[in-house]
Amino acid sequence: MIDKRSTALKLAMIVAMSENRVIGYQNQMPWHLPADLKHFKMLTTGNPILMGRKTYLSIGKPLPNRHNLILTRDQHFTADGCDTVHSLAEARMLAEKEGAQTLFIIGGAEVYREYLSEVDILYLTIVHAQFTGDAFFPELDVADWRVVSHVEQPSDASNAYACTFLHWQRKSS
Repeated sequence: MIDKRSTALKLAMIVAMSENRVIGYQNQMPWHLPADLKHFKMLTTGNPILMGRKTYLSIGKPLPNRHNLILTRDQHFTADGCDTVHSLAEARMLAEKEGAQTLFIIGGAEVYREYLSEVDILYLTIVHAQFTGDAFFPELDVADWRVVSHVEQPSDASNAYACTFLHWQRKSS
């Protein structure tokens, strides 16, 4: 019997959150960490990325060298350089059609909440600080996940906060 999981499209989620689960405030990230941006770019470049409409609007343009998919309920929403989708199934279909191995969900809070239960892989950056926020990453049961890698990034002249890069894989995948 062939294991279809080995060739099937993997669904990954990538997120940076503070120790108090904040991921955003007034449609912006409440920190600037070049080390995390570099990590995000390294993981997502060359792959399709799925984001909610509000996340796209906060970024303001398509991210380069990635197939940008915008998830929205608005049937009339369009954005130059992006494809608009209205379901995760539609996003998966487009990613599979282009031969992608991984589809990255990059936010925001509503999209994370909706699809956390469906992802195989979680790339989680924990920013070691507390922030005021209005967008939060949902609670997750760590018993469902195994740690693939754990890398500490100390604060430095360019990165005001220390952070931890975690790569988790769902135990059932």
